Amino acid sequence: MNPASLLLNIRASTFYECLTYFAPVIQEHPAVSEAAVFIESVRAREAAVSTATTDHVAFPHARTEAVSRLFLLIGR
Repeated sequence: MNPASLLLNIRASTFYECLTYFAPVIQEHPAVSEAAVFIESVRAREAAVSTATTDHVAFPHARTEAVSRLFLLIGR
Protein backbone atom coordinates (compact mmCIF):
# COMPACT_ATOMS: atom_id res chain seq x y z
CA MET A 1 0.00 0.00 0.00
CA ASN A 2 1.19 3.49 -0.85
CA PRO A 3 2.03 5.45 2.33
CA ALA A 4 0.22 8.47 0.82
CA SER A 5 -2.99 6.43 1.14
CA LEU A 6 -2.64 6.20 4.93
CA LEU A 7 -3.82 9.32 6.75
CA LEU A 8 -3.08 8.58 10.39
CA ASN A 9 -3.60 11.94 12.09
CA ILE A 10 -7.01 13.08 10.93
CA ARG A 11 -8.65 15.63 13.21
CA ALA A 12 -12.29 15.27 12.22
CA SER A 13 -15.50 14.27 13.93
CA THR A 14 -17.84 13.95 10.94
CA PHE A 15 -17.87 12.14 7.64
CA TYR A 16 -17.72 15.44 5.76
CA GLU A 17 -14.73 16.66 7.75
CA CYS A 18 -12.94 13.40 6.91
CA LEU A 19 -13.62 13.96 3.22
CA THR A 20 -11.70 17.25 3.38
CA TYR A 21 -8.62 15.27 4.45
CA PHE A 22 -9.16 12.62 1.78
CA ALA A 23 -9.92 15.03 -1.10
CA PRO A 24 -6.30 15.96 -1.96
CA VAL A 25 -5.27 12.30 -2.00
CA ILE A 26 -8.28 11.38 -4.14
CA GLN A 27 -7.48 14.18 -6.59
CA GLU A 28 -3.95 12.85 -7.09
CA HIS A 29 -4.81 9.15 -7.17
CA PRO A 30 -4.06 7.57 -10.58
CA ALA A 31 -7.27 5.51 -10.50
CA VAL A 32 -9.45 8.63 -10.25
CA SER A 33 -10.19 10.52 -13.45
CA GLU A 34 -12.77 12.93 -12.00
CA ALA A 35 -12.25 13.54 -8.29
CA ALA A 36 -15.27 15.82 -7.85
CA VAL A 37 -17.59 13.26 -9.45
CA PHE A 38 -16.20 10.48 -7.28
CA ILE A 39 -16.44 12.51 -4.06
CA GLU A 40 -20.02 13.50 -4.86
CA SER A 41 -20.85 9.83 -5.55
CA VAL A 42 -19.43 8.87 -2.16
CA ARG A 43 -21.41 11.66 -0.46
CA ALA A 44 -24.64 10.59 -2.18
CA ARG A 45 -24.06 6.93 -1.30
CA GLU A 46 -23.37 7.78 2.34
CA ALA A 47 -26.46 10.02 2.49
CA ALA A 48 -28.63 7.19 1.16
CA VAL A 49 -27.25 4.51 3.49
CA SER A 50 -24.64 5.20 6.14
CA THR A 51 -21.64 2.88 6.24
CA ALA A 52 -20.75 3.86 9.82
CA THR A 53 -20.58 1.24 12.54
CA THR A 54 -21.40 1.70 16.21
CA ASP A 55 -17.64 1.90 16.93
CA HIS A 56 -17.24 5.07 14.84
CA VAL A 57 -15.71 3.23 11.90
CA ALA A 58 -17.05 3.86 8.40
CA PHE A 59 -16.53 2.28 5.01
CA PRO A 60 -17.70 4.96 2.56
CA HIS A 61 -17.59 3.86 -1.05
CA ALA A 62 -19.26 4.35 -4.40
CA ARG A 63 -19.30 2.83 -7.86
CA THR A 64 -18.74 5.39 -10.59
CA GLU A 65 -17.19 5.79 -14.02
CA ALA A 66 -14.92 8.46 -12.46
CA VAL A 67 -12.72 5.67 -11.07
CA SER A 68 -10.93 3.13 -13.25
CA ARG A 69 -10.13 0.55 -10.57
CA LEU A 70 -10.61 -0.27 -6.91
CA PHE A 71 -8.45 1.65 -4.46
CA LEU A 72 -8.32 2.10 -0.72
CA LEU A 73 -7.64 5.09 1.52
CA ILE A 74 -7.36 4.65 5.27
CA GLY A 75 -7.80 7.43 7.81
CA ARG A 76 -7.53 7.38 11.56
